[in-house]
Parts: sequence; C-alpha cells; structure tokens
Amino acid sequence: MANAQGDHRRETVKLFIMAGLVTAFICAVFAAAASCVVATLHFTGGFTEGPGFTLRIVSKAVFFIVLSAFLFVGISRQARARFLPHEDEAATVASRWGFLPALLAAALLFFPNLGRHPWPAPDELHHLIVARNLAEHGAYASGLAPNLVYFDHYDSVGPPVIAPVAAAFEIFGVGVVPGRLVLAAYGVAMTPLVYFLFLPIFGARASALAAAFPLASFGTIYLSRSLYGEVPALVFVLGGLLFWRRGLRTPRAWFALTLAGACFGLAVLTKAFMAAAALAVVGAYVLDRATHRRISPAGILLPAAGALSVLGLWQVIQISQQQPGPDKPSLLLYYRHSLSFGLDSFWENLPMIAGLLPILLLGFLAIGTCVPKVFRGHYDPSLVVLMLLVPLFAFWYAFFTPMHIPRYLWYPAAIAAMLSGPLAAAAFSARFAMRPMTRTLLRGAFAAGLLWAYALPLADSAYKVFASDQAGPDQAVARYIAGLPSDTKLATTYWPAERLLNFLLERPVTVIDSGIAQVPDYDVLIESDRAGLSAASSEGAGQRFGHYVVYRRDSGQIDQVARLGERP
Repeated sequence: MANAQGDHRRETVKLFIMAGLVTAFICAVFAAAASCVVATLHFTGGFTEGPGFTLRIVSKAVFFIVLSAFLFVGISRQARARFLPHEDEAATVASRWGFLPALLAAALLFFPNLGRHPWPAPDELHHLIVARNLAEHGAYASGLAPNLVYFDHYDSVGPPVIAPVAAAFEIFGVGVVPGRLVLAAYGVAMTPLVYFLFLPIFGARASALAAAFPLASFGTIYLSRSLYGEVPALVFVLGGLLFWRRGLRTPRAWFALTLAGACFGLAVLTKAFMAAAALAVVGAYVLDRATHRRISPAGILLPAAGALSVLGLWQVIQISQQQPGPDKPSLLLYYRHSLSFGLDSFWENLPMIAGLLPILLLGFLAIGTCVPKVFRGHYDPSLVVLMLLVPLFAFWYAFFTPMHIPRYLWYPAAIAAMLSGPLAAAAFSARFAMRPMTRTLLRGAFAAGLLWAYALPLADSAYKVFASDQAGPDQAVARYIAGLPSDTKLATTYWPAERLLNFLLERPVTVIDSGIAQVPDYDVLIESDRAGLSAASSEGAGQRFGHYVVYRRDSGQIDQVARLGERP
C-alpha cells in the first residue's frame, strides 16, 4: 500500500512537471514568434524606433527560440505516461438539462435594460456604425456615408458579430438595443457549451457549476451586454473544442474535425488575437505525442484546413469588395505594441496584481484540481487546450500589454472560473481524510474565497444591470441634437460624442482637438466632464445632460466660450 501511494505521488509530481513544461513551452514559442514578427516589421521598414531597439528585439527572439528548443527537448525526454482506461460520466435525462439554471441566470443578467446599461463606449459605437452601414448601405465600412472606410483595422469584432448585428438592425431597426441583443445571445449560448464540454469528464454537478461560475467572473456581464468580440470568440472556441472532441473520438469523423476548424476560424475572425490560441493546440499535440498519443495527424490537419478555409474566404470577400483608396498598414503593424515582450508593465502593476491574490490563488487551485484528471486520469485533449489558454493569455497580458485594459484579462479569468466548477464540486462533496473540524474550517475558507471572488462582484454587476442608467446622458444629448436643424454645424471636444451622433443620428460632427480657437466656426459645441470643460461652463453657460454640456451660437454661448477660453 505504501509503495502504491509513493508511486502515485511520484506520478502526480511528474504529471505537474509535464504540465509546467508544456505551459512554459507554448509561452516561449509565443514570445519567440511575436519577437520575430516585430523584428521583421522593423527590418522591412514598417516602423522605426530609437537606438538599441534592433539589438533588444533580436536578443529577445534568439533567447525565446533557444528556450523553446530546450523546453521541447525536456518534454520529449519525459517518460510516456500510461494511458488510463476510463469511461465518460454516465449521461442521464436529468444531466442533459443540467445547464438550464446557468442559462436562465445568464438570460436574466444579459437581456434586461440593454439600452440603459452599460454606457455606449467608443469602441462599441464604432462596431455599431459598421453594422449600421452594412444594414443600410450594404457596405462593411466605418464612417459616415458617403465617406466610408472599408474593412478598417479598428473593427476588432469581425463579421461573425457585425453580420448578425446588421441582420438585427434589418429586423428591429437601428439602435443600441438590437445590436446588444446579439451579444446577449452569444453570452447565453456560452453556458450550454461550457456544460457539455465539462460533462463527460466531470459529471453533471461540476459541469453545472463550471457553466455558472463564468457569469460571476469579472467582465462577463459587461462583455455580454456590449458590442465587443471577447464573448463571441470564446463561444466559437468552445464550439470548436466540442467538435474536435467528437472528431478525435469517432473514427473517420472528418466532417466534425473540419467543423472544429471552421469554428476556430470564426473565433479568429471575431477576435484576431485568438490566432494565438493555436499555440494551445500545438501544446496539446506536443503533450499528446509525449504521452497518450491519441491525436492523429488528421486531428490537426483537418481543423487547420477548416480554419484556413474560413479565413481565406473572408480575405476573398475583402479583396472583392475593397474600394480604391490609400493602402492601409498591416494588422500586425497596427498591433505591434502588443507583440513586444517586456517586464516594465508587470513591475509597475505589481500592487494591482497583489490585490488579486485571492482570485489568483483560487485559479491556481482550480487548475491544480483539474490537471490530474484532464491530463491523465480522464485524458481529454479538448479540455487540455482550454486549460492551456489560461496561462497563455495571462502571460500575454502581463508581459506584452500595459495592463490598462481589464477586458484583455477576461479570457483567463473566465476559463479559470469554469475550472473552479470541478474544484467547488470536489470541495463540498468529496470526503477528505482529515478531522471533521479541520474539514469544516477549510470548506468555510473556500466558501469565503468564492464569495469574495464571485458572489460580491456578481451582486455589484447585477445591481448595475437593474438599477443604473449609464446611457441616460448619451440618449438625452442625442435627442437634443436630433431636434436641431439638419444643417446645424456640430463640433465637440469629446471625441466619443462624434461616434455617438454618427451612429444614432448619422450627423457629421467635427472633433476639435487643438483648443477652442475653432469654436466660432460652429453652431453647436458639445463638451464633456470626461474630457474637460471650458471656462464658460463655470458661469452657467450651456445646457447640461449628465456629463455633457452643449453650447449654442444662437444663444450667445459659443461666443462666451471663445471669449473666456479654456478652464485653467
């Protein structure tokens, strides 16, 4: 018995070492590839940097290439793990509907009051404008007709989001609410996909929790109620992993494997950075070659063909619909700053990271709970890929971005929340060999961690859904401008107002970004507390709509703004 326990401990340690090596490998490969891309763009004249940049970027590329090679050798030298025979958790009639509580909760959180919460942010308005132009003008373009910009890089949600939103505009009319209905539907669709991805491995109870916990993860409610690409992209990834599992388990299931690739391609179209998720598939394949060898070459090649077919089709559409105009910079050049490895942002944000320690600890516990089962005990390549996305995206966020945009961290946070489902099910149902009092205290500490990490943020987000009216000022100022003559010359010092009035009213608005010297040239000036107000506002000039202040020439307010100048 003692020898068996010792062997089991050694096997578990080896398993975690292997998981750590694979994780480090895909992160190193990403850093190497990103450094090579930035170096290539630099050497081909795509951009210039200060002295010393060439040496730094080349050194990074060489370092991570060498590190990737060493890690690959380390993985290859690990002893092949013995594949443990297993059966999927038995499916019952009740278990097939175990996702319903999470689905109903998602619908309750995502659909109500879409016109009031959240406020329409500039990026969302840009995506809404593209969808409106597609619905009204048949043009996949931003801007205001006739001055449209086709297929611009700022459109970061892609056709899998823009096209359904345009269809919603055709059915329900153009507006914020019809557009957000599509995103809410994507958010609701995520819950059954998570449930069925976890169900064969962890059973109904753990899978129901895995489907529910992401609803309380930070950002999920916001991203499912506004036009961003994170939630739809993850939905396509989850769907692709389900098809991939079916294709790997069923002989000659070529169609399922191709559909898996098509879903991955749609995920990349929805959020271009999802292309990096291919490294998680590479990591799973490297792990599989060194251990279980359950993934055939067709299990990689057919999904790759499906993904490339979807991406290629979209390229053909863009080329066929592209309008004459100046050449646009490449997408890689546009996002090169998010491909440069560095430690500065990590150290600068260390206090923020320290404040997330309870959540990070919960995430580590969740991953640690799932690794033995997913990587060996009930080996499942689809869940291996999903789990590898957590460290990969966290690595990118910590060392390749300024860490100023929290929604970039949503992927690892949401997936870690899914993995917390099996952890919670085990914590509250398994029988541990310890004293009852100790077990009770540990469960109480764990429950407190869940309360802090998920329940409290969920309560705050739910309150905003039902009680706040963040979009009220935007709607009020739009109604006011709609009542002005169509030839009114509009200007603003708050650039998001230009997109707001473009989308809601299709009214041209000039953004003044060089002081107020140009103010007398316009009939109406729109300012906002968020961008700073002119001195005239302190004397009661203008009409206020929440954080907006509107000045009119015919009331003498424009002249007052020009005379008093900017607020000191």
